[in-house]
Amino acid sequence: MSASDQTAIVLYTMQSLKGEGSWCGETHVQKTLYLCQEVMGVPSNFKFILYKHGPYSFELSEHLQGLIADDLVCVLTSPPYGPTLGVSDEARSIAARVDRNGSVAEHIAFMSKKLSRKGVADLEKLATAVYVNRKYGLEVPIEKRAEILTSLKPHVSVEAARDAFAEAEAIEDEARSMVVG
Repeated sequence: MSASDQTAIVLYTMQSLKGEGSWCGETHVQKTLYLCQEVMGVPSNFKFILYKHGPYSFELSEHLQGLIADDLVCVLTSPPYGPTLGVSDEARSIAARVDRNGSVAEHIAFMSKKLSRKGVADLEKLATAVYVNRKYGLEVPIEKRAEILTSLKPHVSVEAARDAFAEAEAIEDEARSMVVG
């Protein structure tokens, strides 16, 4: 994948999140691209690690900083809230390239719709549940996966972890039907 394809996917994701009413801070972009990549197979090719607030890509963060430096992404502040990211007019034509690949656009739109209105804490739980599923496998009973998640994220209750796994599995089931159907 070329850097320009990667840029188009990032910009398209941001536009899709905004279109669904998302605040579109970096956390939304990070978690949406992680789930697009892991669940939907969107070829954004960022490396993610488990970090402070769930799966995180330093590569993606650097990529966003480059887009900001190139005036393709603008940072808007609305105190007391954190910054929101917007796609510049110039960047819209780059993002539009994703439309030519219908399945990638459809997969990003699907995940944006699922995640756009979630708060940061819910995004963290959901993305971490997917991370645990990928690392330990679905054959591990949900109670054990919930224990693993809470050991990784002690501020998340076992009940909230169970709920995150249930939601992750529902999203993955729906995603599978899209990919197959």
